[in-house]
Amino acid sequence: PRDRKYILDLLFNGLRRLEYRGYDSAGVSIDDYPTSNVKLAFPLILKAEGKIECLVESVTKTIQELSLDLDSVFTEHAGIAHTRWATHGKPDACNSHPHTSGPENEFLVVHNGIITNFEALKKMLKGKGFVFESETDTEVIPKLAKYLYDRRVAELADESAAKEGMTGDVAAGGVCEGPSFHSVVSEVVEALEGAYALVFKSLHFPGELVACRRGSPLILGIKVQGASDTPTASTLASMNASSVYSQGNSNKPAEYFFASDASAVVEHTKSVLYLEDDDVAHVCLGRYHVYRVDRDHPSGPTRAPTHDRVVQTLQMEVHQIMKGGYDHFMQKEIHEQPQSLIGTMRGRVRVDGASNDIDSLVSELRTNQLKPPFTGRIKLGGITTEVSRIIRRSRRIMFIACGT
Repeated sequence: PRDRKYILDLLFNGLRRLEYRGYDSAGVSIDDYPTSNVKLAFPLILKAEGKIECLVESVTKTIQELSLDLDSVFTEHAGIAHTRWATHGKPDACNSHPHTSGPENEFLVVHNGIITNFEALKKMLKGKGFVFESETDTEVIPKLAKYLYDRRVAELADESAAKEGMTGDVAAGGVCEGPSFHSVVSEVVEALEGAYALVFKSLHFPGELVACRRGSPLILGIKVQGASDTPTASTLASMNASSVYSQGNSNKPAEYFFASDASAVVEHTKSVLYLEDDDVAHVCLGRYHVYRVDRDHPSGPTRAPTHDRVVQTLQMEVHQIMKGGYDHFMQKEIHEQPQSLIGTMRGRVRVDGASNDIDSLVSELRTNQLKPPFTGRIKLGGITTEVSRIIRRSRRIMFIACGT
């Protein structure tokens, strides 16, 4: 059990650990009441332009206005927080994260990366009646989640009605099991193009979080009450067999931390799981499960559990991991350029006769397993068929870039 003050301090300190990256606004979402009752566990969204301390002041003021008790204890809670560096839209509270699906905050999302097909998704969702408030590419994600969730609930109600021989109206008022949180998120990411690390929170799934990544880093920190930071052999065997983090044979209260950088979690735990591209991690009832979205399956995108993620132990302390072992951040960024280029190509470069995974491809090139000339395909998100035809007819292409 944790009180509201602890939860907020944890989220704020996590953001402070990421300040070195640069940002222009920040936001956080917590539950208003310590209950698992969906009707009462309404997610609050609190955002502010400027430094993290501006967000802290804004949150403190809002909590006082709402007469929320900082000592309220939660047995289960899912909170999310984010610092934003503006790419789509000006730096202000409206464009800051978390973004919501609508007034009821049914689905909330924090996002690192860029969604390259957001304009097409936004046009489709506007046609379905959704109203957008921000200028960001991120806002399409929670709204798409709500659209797909509502559609799936309606489909299940119709299936239930047909099964029982009832009308749709009667079935809708009866008991019908809805879709799982991770299945909704999996369907969302199948529609997204670009690079992203996402964490979802939902009014429909209190106390749960779902995270996924493609091209942008994301880790899961694991802290079990009374357990050491170094997982035992029996713990690893249990995790690989059941996707449940437990110490020995008994389940214990656990905390999970999703973060884009280990510096945000190392003060809480050194046991981390590095998510891979197209992983969907679901934290629920003190357990975690990792699923895979296979975009390249011959019959279309598929989803299945995976059990080959190994929990690793961080070997560095907070002050070391923030600079990655380098003397200063500029030196760190210079030495990270090769990996940054690899990350940029992830999911976009396909070479015939080579591994689809970009890291394996780079390894094959370095060890001379793959030799020129190369043939393959480059996929650029957002380039439609019409734009492709224009490019083919063009006499000159100019690449224009700007560094910060």
